[in-house]
Amino acid sequence: MKKDNMEQTENDARTIHLQEEINSLSGELLRAYQEIHSLYRISEALGIRRSLEEIAQTLLDSALTLAPARRGSVMLLEPGGEFLTVFASVGIPTEFGTHPTMRLEDSVIGEVIGSGKPLLINAITDHPRIAARLNRKSFLTSSLLSVPLQVAPLTGGQQWTLGSVNLADTLNEKGYFTSNELKLLTATAAQAALSIQNLRLISDLKEANEHNVELTEMTDVLFSQNSQLTELHKVGMDISKTDNVDGVCHLMVEAAVNGFGAGSAALLLLDDKSKELRVAAATGFKIAAGTTLGNRVDGRIIEALETGRMRYSRGSSGPLNLCGNSLDEWGLFPFKGRSSKLGVFVLQAGLEDISDSIAILLNSGATAIDTLLLNERLQKEKSKRAKAEEHLKVLSGMLPICCSCKKIRDDNGYWEQVEVYVRDHSEAEFSHGICPECIEKLYGREFCDKIEKKKGEQK
Repeated sequence: MKKDNMEQTENDARTIHLQEEINSLSGELLRAYQEIHSLYRISEALGIRRSLEEIAQTLLDSALTLAPARRGSVMLLEPGGEFLTVFASVGIPTEFGTHPTMRLEDSVIGEVIGSGKPLLINAITDHPRIAARLNRKSFLTSSLLSVPLQVAPLTGGQQWTLGSVNLADTLNEKGYFTSNELKLLTATAAQAALSIQNLRLISDLKEANEHNVELTEMTDVLFSQNSQLTELHKVGMDISKTDNVDGVCHLMVEAAVNGFGAGSAALLLLDDKSKELRVAAATGFKIAAGTTLGNRVDGRIIEALETGRMRYSRGSSGPLNLCGNSLDEWGLFPFKGRSSKLGVFVLQAGLEDISDSIAILLNSGATAIDTLLLNERLQKEKSKRAKAEEHLKVLSGMLPICCSCKKIRDDNGYWEQVEVYVRDHSEAEFSHGICPECIEKLYGREFCDKIEKKKGEQK
């Protein structure tokens, strides 16, 4: 009886643990869905803005929704790159004016724009040099999150930094800016940078039309940018409706080739068990989906996976080999999930540098795949729980047993042999034998001595 109670307790503990895991996975799944829809709503809102002020305000509102903070601003570089102008702000004292302008070199944000790298500081006091520059009597800053607004130039090369979105003094319930907030803000900043660049292209186009200079070229650029934004929105909506990882992978490579103009594209995913890259989807390559690369992986692909850095070559770094496919002009994009490396996106470069569009596409795809994998884990855990519950058919409670013959009385008042009752009320089975005490009782001591003697001779 004590053993049965212990087994019941262990089973109850396992059930509680499974339920806790399921609840945790359900929460992660809900948060992932909310992040996807939030990014799509932000993308739609940015796409319909028609002035820098509108884009900046929409970006700041979105940033404060994704990463709550007491103060925030969107700052854009003025032509010439020497001054920064605040186009939208919250929590900045009125004496600074509506659109304050400052020298790039005089602002902490200048370091973010100069390096092109985000800045996340949760304790300004740990950074004396930055703390000294932010130590204003009118308002003191305790934490800072700044992300650059970057786009790739149409002619290729290093990315342009247009400005930055900045948040100070987090209102996060955790009390600090998180890496997930940085990731979401980076994705939003990339979409806003495309909108700002498009708006500036439109302005340049009008000026070129007035002077009749390079009108056709600018028009083609504008249509190309708008086409990419439209394709991003379309493929993003398609991805959100896809309920399997293979489908998401296929949509991504199709969008890169048919939507953005890449010569060919392949998505390589890292297998959880073998830790090898396999082809999840490919378009334009002579390679089958499901192919495992094994030891045939080009070292630059492994480098992109391990370092998390994008590489874009226009023939200067030598051809890239992917399972017998040789690419003279290629791009490698690390494919990262919420907390792990998922793989590498490989493409054959087309006429235009589409790295910005691919980066946004990969962010949407990674979020969707993360969500699907979470859902898959949730379903597996539910299945485990169901199987566990099926095996929880155990004996419990008080059992009336005869003190003489050891029969057990069932619920209907009938007395049954112990083995029969246990068999009918659990999944246990019995095999019969006879213990030494009963042998002696039934056959006598002399018979038992003979058996012991025979066992000794056999040894």
